[in-house]
Amino acid sequence: MKPTQPQAPLLELGEIWSALREEQLRAAQVMIVGDDVPSAEGLAMALRGRGLTANAVAGVRSAWSAVAARAPDLRLIAFSGAGDPRGALLATTGRAFDHPAMAIVTGSAAAAAAVAVGADDVIARASGPERLALRVQARLRQAVTVRLMERIAGELRAEAGAAVGAAVLGTLESSLDEYRTWLAARGARLMLAWGDTALQSRTLDALGALRVPVLTADNVDEIAEILMVAGVDVALVHAGLAGGVVEAVAAIRGADPLVQVAVLETSGDSEQTDEALRRGAVTALPMPELPAPAICAVARRLLDARAHLILHEKVVLELCRRAPEALARWRASRVALGPGPDMAAEVDRLTNRRQDARVPMELEVLVLAREPGATVRRGTTINLSLGGSFIACAEVLRAGTAVECKVLIGAETVYLEGVVVRQGEGSSVEGQLVSGFGVRFDRIEPATLQRLSRIVRQGATRRS
Repeated sequence: MKPTQPQAPLLELGEIWSALREEQLRAAQVMIVGDDVPSAEGLAMALRGRGLTANAVAGVRSAWSAVAARAPDLRLIAFSGAGDPRGALLATTGRAFDHPAMAIVTGSAAAAAAVAVGADDVIARASGPERLALRVQARLRQAVTVRLMERIAGELRAEAGAAVGAAVLGTLESSLDEYRTWLAARGARLMLAWGDTALQSRTLDALGALRVPVLTADNVDEIAEILMVAGVDVALVHAGLAGGVVEAVAAIRGADPLVQVAVLETSGDSEQTDEALRRGAVTALPMPELPAPAICAVARRLLDARAHLILHEKVVLELCRRAPEALARWRASRVALGPGPDMAAEVDRLTNRRQDARVPMELEVLVLAREPGATVRRGTTINLSLGGSFIACAEVLRAGTAVECKVLIGAETVYLEGVVVRQGEGSSVEGQLVSGFGVRFDRIEPATLQRLSRIVRQGATRRS
């Protein structure tokens, strides 16, 4: 199996997407909220000197009025001292992922407090203006991407609605419902890439509170192997990772440009971190200073942004599939690009790119339906992924049946739970049609997910 090829952020609309995104980034506004005007204005001047649009206000009362009037793309909270009122400000600013807030802090306790009351990001007060501007730009890219995806989806919906009426939109809503069901069943996934065993263990323990499966990698090669077989939503990558954090970010965003990437930065990693931010990472988290609850809070907000992005992208993909004439008109209204490409193959390719890769693998499996009087069925997997398997079996189970699967891999056994999602025929490794049923795995424990990931990756490597 070949690695996933780099994709454009959105279909072959790449030229439009890039143009609109750059346009919105140039117009993006940063609001700096500080104790007094001189200190806040000093930060604003530093950002303006680096090409950003920044305004300064002092105090919570002024900030409330300014946020309501200007709707800044990012709020930079720069209060100092104990007992500052940032919580009251941050708690009233709406969705974090398209109007994020970053707090300038001194020390790990202040960082934890800022995240606890609503900050989406933190940066050390000792950071210089270049680092501050880089971090602000990374968060602005995320905010603009979310809003741009939402905007394109809305404009295409309006165009398609006028052109083809309620039928297409009704089909779209049905498709979105199916996608939400699939997303809920698959669950979000994190990837943690960190060569330092002790710090990786500590971070894994911290992420346990999220109750989200975590795939781990020790180097860039393992990241590439995981991306061959698995969909990932948020990636936390150590700046000192073997093989290079910049290469890791490129591999992750090449496989799926909407994955939210955070760099875990330890002492001495600033140069690698800065380049990773330029290449598309959303944020950098100071490690090991940032406490466990703060790590979880930032990761949860990245997961929220990811879910919002892919649901709106789903709207766009389905509209492109169902109403290509609406897409053509929308293209023409946005940018004079000439004739558009044939979209069908591209839409199919992008629609399927987040599905876990099915690797042809013949493994013995015992299946028990979770219903009274059920007997164990013996079958053979003809493919295996992190999301499910098609099992060749003489005794076919009906769709909707909850099952327990015991997959036998040499001396190793993997226990999985799932539900039958289809019955019929599948193509064996030799290309012959065999009767059986498809199972979608549910509620995979983190340790089991790691073992299953390793098995599927080994199978994919043998076939590549």
